[in-house]
Amino acid sequence: MAIRKLLLSVVLLLAACESGAKRVYQMTFEPPSGWSGGAISKAPKDQRTYLGNFAPGKPVTLSIAKLPKHERVRISFDFLVMGGWSGSSTVFGYSRWDMETGDGRSLIHTTFCNWGGAYTNNNEQAFPETYPARPYPGWTLAAEKQTLGTMINTQYGKPYDASAVYHFDLTFPHTAENISFGFYSMEQGWKEKYFGFANVVVEALPASPALTEAQLAGLWKDLGDMNPQKFFAAQWKLIAAGDQAVDYIAKHIDENIDPSGAYLAELVESLKKATDENGPRIYDDVTRLGYIAIAPLRAAAADGAIDAKTKAMLDRARVDAKRYNESPTQLRQFRTRHLLQVIHSPAAMSLRLSIPEPPPRNLDLN
Repeated sequence: MAIRKLLLSVVLLLAACESGAKRVYQMTFEPPSGWSGGAISKAPKDQRTYLGNFAPGKPVTLSIAKLPKHERVRISFDFLVMGGWSGSSTVFGYSRWDMETGDGRSLIHTTFCNWGGAYTNNNEQAFPETYPARPYPGWTLAAEKQTLGTMINTQYGKPYDASAVYHFDLTFPHTAENISFGFYSMEQGWKEKYFGFANVVVEALPASPALTEAQLAGLWKDLGDMNPQKFFAAQWKLIAAGDQAVDYIAKHIDENIDPSGAYLAELVESLKKATDENGPRIYDDVTRLGYIAIAPLRAAAADGAIDAKTKAMLDRARVDAKRYNESPTQLRQFRTRHLLQVIHSPAAMSLRLSIPEPPPRNLDLN
């Protein structure tokens, strides 16, 4: 048994070596090195250790010098969101968070919301999209929610655990000897908003393994998916592929993935006949198509044969569809603009210039 365990350990070690990954940073708390600020903190509920608490408007950086020769960098970490973050709310003020590299690349530019369990009119965030973007419910893709014990009072005087944890694992092209990451938030409204980090690991990686045409096609397809988990994973796999992805996208950027009129009419008809079981899924499928769903929804609501309850639901769906200013094709192009500036090669930046800017959002932020 001992020999078998030893052999397994050797196999795992060889696999790690063959990957070419070289760990250049791992967070410790004795004290944390490489950071421009922050203090060792404990979460009130479970006493987990993290680096924080970083307040709005005060950037913090992580700097790492003398990386070995590499072609890509991978950073993974737990991101702790604590306090009354209001996401993309136009009522309570927005809560934006940015993660950038020292060479000017924006890795994450988004908003987060911690009010999903307290209010119905303050439960939307941009993440995992790049802000400004179509909204998602608060805590979308959160690994944990309300687990840290960051207690605040709602406007009704009720104690509320406003906390969430997101896990990030991001790989992108990079060759310089030194690297720095900048993190900061911009807030409106409540002042009790801050963030922290745990389990931060940075690795220097060799060039991306060659992807097949089928693999690139699958990632390109998923980049246009309405499922947030699927598109976000595809986006970062394409970024990790670097100019392989750029070459593929350049040949396919003009592809139209908007559904046909016949498909839209069929989908709206399905919504009219939806049950309590499948209704929410179909409702999301229709409204997330954005403005191109408005006309068929209006036509369906004008059908004199439908009952008042169905008409009210179709009218509500039409209003919700208006929140999504872009068609599926435009949405994929918006996501593509972001991934190209993260790849940041000359080919990527040249291609990015050829992609139209996203439609303006109905928000008064840039």
